[in-house]
Amino acid sequence: MDDCEVQDSLVGTPDAIIHPIHVFGSLGCRIKQDTLKLRELHQLSAVSLAACGICACSISFMREPVMKYGVNIRWMPIMSLFVTTIMYIVKFMNVKTSGWGAENSRFWCDVRIMYVRGYNTVRTIFGWVTCSVLFGLLAILMSVDSSLLFILMLMIIADWQVGIAENQNQYDIKFQDKFIDENDYLCMEKLHSFQQQRLNSNIRWSPFVIANVLKAYTLTAIIFYSDGLGNDFVFVVPVIVLIIMWAFILPCFLDFVYYKQIITFCKLEIFRMMVDCIILPLIVMFTLV
Repeated sequence: MDDCEVQDSLVGTPDAIIHPIHVFGSLGCRIKQDTLKLRELHQLSAVSLAACGICACSISFMREPVMKYGVNIRWMPIMSLFVTTIMYIVKFMNVKTSGWGAENSRFWCDVRIMYVRGYNTVRTIFGWVTCSVLFGLLAILMSVDSSLLFILMLMIIADWQVGIAENQNQYDIKFQDKFIDENDYLCMEKLHSFQQQRLNSNIRWSPFVIANVLKAYTLTAIIFYSDGLGNDFVFVVPVIVLIIMWAFILPCFLDFVYYKQIITFCKLEIFRMMVDCIILPLIVMFTLV
């Protein structure tokens, strides 16, 4: 049998190579070029979140501080927003400079290879901060103040397990050059088509289960030991619901359909970016009212 990694054509027909990635039914995902490029996605996400963050900072100085432990908790979601923005800037710069380090050196970070093989260590590392901060805010809003450090530790362990799950369930792909055009852009549509053909037949579910059991346990404990909702924000209930959706429900659902091989890693990352660019600004907006 021929190895499709060494073939000139990665998919059966030319139309399949340039076909848009459909995210919602027949809605194709393209930005401004004739094919979807990875750096376009990172650039758009970084600019959108940065604009929201700047506006949020301006508004926060005009709002009455909500002090807990000597800290204005209105800044907690803004902090998560900026950390996520930095994550997309780092990924954009990494893709633009064709990676940092070398494969045979001690330090090697190439986001393009991460996307080709199906994992995202950069997101995992930054998720330790964003998810922990928002779960800490959730505990404060539900008047569970005694176990904040324990909650933060559980969230770090949970996101670590998410990263392990991605690394254990990589695609069997050795080369990324096949998906990079003459301008050194990684074409998401070619990669998406190829990942559809190279499905992993041996999915390891243990880290995924551990991560979501930890998050479910933490959320259940927060609800069980809650002394009632605080009146820190006008829209405290929408803030709580949005945090649970962003940090637990949507990531669990998207990872599940990915490991069930309903979507590829390319489509998974597109959905993750959409969730970041929609849910995080909404959380910030409701905390600033």
